Formats: sequence, structure tokens, C-alpha cells
Amino acid sequence: MKVKIAFFLVCIVLVTLGVVVYKKNLSPASSNIIDQIEIADAQFPSFSLLYIANKEGFFKENGLNVHFKSFKIGKDALQNVIAGSSDLATVYEVPFVRSVFDGKDIQVISSLHKSTTSTALIGLKSHQVTTIADVRGKRIGVIKGTNAEFFLYVLLTSSGIQLSDVSIIYLPPEKIDAALLDGSVDGIVIFNPNLYRLKNKLKDDAQVIYSNLYKENSLLVGKSSTVKNRPETMIKVLRALSEAQVFALSHRDKAIDDVVASIPSATRPDINGVWSDYRLELQLDNVLLNTMNQEAQWLKKTGNYGDKEIPNFRPLIFTEYLRAVNPEFVTLY
Repeated sequence: MKVKIAFFLVCIVLVTLGVVVYKKNLSPASSNIIDQIEIADAQFPSFSLLYIANKEGFFKENGLNVHFKSFKIGKDALQNVIAGSSDLATVYEVPFVRSVFDGKDIQVISSLHKSTTSTALIGLKSHQVTTIADVRGKRIGVIKGTNAEFFLYVLLTSSGIQLSDVSIIYLPPEKIDAALLDGSVDGIVIFNPNLYRLKNKLKDDAQVIYSNLYKENSLLVGKSSTVKNRPETMIKVLRALSEAQVFALSHRDKAIDDVVASIPSATRPDINGVWSDYRLELQLDNVLLNTMNQEAQWLKKTGNYGDKEIPNFRPLIFTEYLRAVNPEFVTLY
């Protein structure tokens, strides 16, 4: 009888241990399903929240395995998403607006930064460019289809200068800096960190002209099917980026280290020099919506989409996931 009781007690202990081990294996830390996500990335400091989230382990802690694909500019990253090769893309507004005009089914889930000083026209004083009025008759280089092109339009028209008054030279990203440095053009529109580097190289010959009417936003964008069909994944991404936003505010030097380690062409002096130009934050607001509408009107006016109606961008700014992470990040009505 004693043997039977002892055997029974042993069985209870073994079953209890088995349940404990089983529950331990199902704990959030160990049973969290790891979501795989591919991000097509243009590798600019404006997208720093992504790099911080990756280097500080915020993606991993939220159950994500993130892989980055590198591109020179955001419109190429966006095309990679549209082609179905990546889940999300880092991009500025103009390529997004163009793609919507072209009928692409894409949506924004958040902005990544805001700035009014990250993009500028930089001219050569040696070519008599010292004020915005001096660009009349000058050769101004710009990368076609980017926010830089829209910036040039805003800068010129707000200064009473017609597009026809300027010789606009479209240049590929890899040649635009060199065109200014060798004097092939009189000025270019460029954004950080290249803007910062060129100011340092040209020194006293650099004339930098900003526009306080230009509101720059970078975006995290996906195909509508991806955005809507992977809600848990999208929320995990935004939660990790929200943690990166808090980290960047309180750990400036470490955040800069993370960005330098993530962008092969970046140096610490470059990133440190441009850091104050960015407001790194997740946000969806009416400023973004108004900017998209202004860019759409510009595209119609410049003849590219003159026969098309301006799209309704409001449904294409997907607010539910960001609101779930932090309602204060969404002020879009």
C-alpha cells in the first residue's frame, strides 16, 4: 500500500513538473512567434528610428526579425514594395503621391521624421548665386521625382520666380554632388547628409537657401494588402519605433552611434552635424495630409498628371495601428 501511495505521489510530482515546463515554454518571451519583415530602405538619417530600433533590440523584443534592403533613394525603395519584393519602404511624400496618382494601392502607417532645414538649394557664390533672386538664368540640378523637386518648385514660386526662368537639370543621385563641385551647374537642391557634406567642402563658396514654407516628412509605407492583412506585425513595428523615439531623446550619443553603424556611407561627424535638423517622431497629422494635397496640385500644374483627378489621400493614411500604439501620435481628423 505504501508503495502504491509513493508511486502515486511521484506521478503527481512528475505531472506537475511537466505542466510547469510546458507553461514555461509557452511564456511570452519564449513562445512569441517571430514575424519576418522586409524593409526597403533608402538609408538616410531621416529614417533613424528604424536603425535605433534595430540596433537597440526593440524589434527583436517585440517579436520581429527585420531584414533591410538598401536603395539609393526612397522612390526606388517604394518601387521594391510595389513590386512585392519587400513589406515596407522608407520614402518621402512625393514618390508616394506620384505612385498614388499612378494607381498604386499603397498606404502610409506613420511618418518617421519632420524637418524644415534638411533640404535646401545650395549654390555657388563664385557663380554669382548669393540670393534666391540670383537663380534666374542659372543651371539648377535636382533629382527628378523626389521631394527635392517639389522643394525647388515651392522655393521658386514663393519668391516670384517662374520655372521657365531657371534651367532645371535633372541628375541621377550618384552624380548630383559632383555636378556642383565641378561647376557643371550653378546650384543644386539636395538634402542631408549630402547637404551638410557639401557645405563643408565648399566652405565660403557655398550659399545655402532654405524655405520655411517647405515641410518635409519621411514615411513608412506598404502595399494596402500588406498593411491590412498583417495588423499584429504592423503594430509590433510601430511599437518598436515608438521605443526608439523615446530612446533617441534620452540617449543622443548612443542613438547617433546606432545610425552610423547602420548606414555604410555615414560618418559620426556627418550624423552629429545634421542631428538637430531632424525631429524624429511617429506622427500622422493634418500637416502631412495638406502637404500631400499641395504636392498633388503641383504635379497637375507641372503637366505630369494634368488629366487626372487629385486623389483622396485621407483613406491612404492608415491611422489605426499608430493610434493603437499611442493615440497622441495621431492628430489627423
